[in-house]
Amino acid sequence: MYKRQHQMILQMYSPDTILDDRFRIHIIHWNMRYDIMAGLMAGNATILGREWYILAEKQAYQEAADDPDSLSKQLFAFCASNKRCAVEIASLLANVSQSIISREEFLAESGMLTQTMREMIHKIGEFNDPKYLVMDYPEKMPLGADDIVDPYVPGLVHTGPFSEVDLVKLELRSSLLMYNCQIDLITQTLEPAEMSKFALEQCQLVETINRLPTKDPMFPLMFHNVLGLICLYIPPDDRYRMWCRKRLAEIEQQG
Repeated sequence: MYKRQHQMILQMYSPDTILDDRFRIHIIHWNMRYDIMAGLMAGNATILGREWYILAEKQAYQEAADDPDSLSKQLFAFCASNKRCAVEIASLLANVSQSIISREEFLAESGMLTQTMREMIHKIGEFNDPKYLVMDYPEKMPLGADDIVDPYVPGLVHTGPFSEVDLVKLELRSSLLMYNCQIDLITQTLEPAEMSKFALEQCQLVETINRLPTKDPMFPLMFHNVLGLICLYIPPDDRYRMWCRKRLAEIEQQG
């Protein structure tokens, strides 16, 4: 289905024309997410060419520069860079699997891209306003045996306009996890314990945001890609599996 959607986009638009309309911009960015995920999971290049992602990134950063006071536009630019980095990783994976580039070239280039991702995640952390940090949880419930993380850590997430920062942080961290997983298929260097720790940190962010009374009611749909990766790398224990099932059920309820 997604392949047909991408083919339709390729037939109807060019990288320039699809970015002329705000509605189409949202459509192409939404489709890019599936294009990237399919490419990374399969070890193939994306269907949409690299130029689509470069132009979308360029436009996003131009809009952010034109409106520096808009937090949403600054964050959207990071998301566009995230997609462009993902395309580069997907292309590298496809090239190394087909012996178009050497293992050494792959390691050098993928290392630079993952470093770029870490730098973006660090920069996202600099978007902060103490008055929007959640420091206490009036509706806090006692933790039980089924709680796999502490969702009530002070200062972990934001409310108000800065809540978007947490969502972008989730997205970028999930992308980095995906890159590391795919790169590890070549290098075989990642420790399972390290992957589980990273996944549980993602669990904590998801669970904390999910318990906020002020969260967006559509939040479960926003973290469906994040959840898929979490499920792959959390510890193989019944408590963790049950947590995943509950979150997946919430996504299903949202349609």
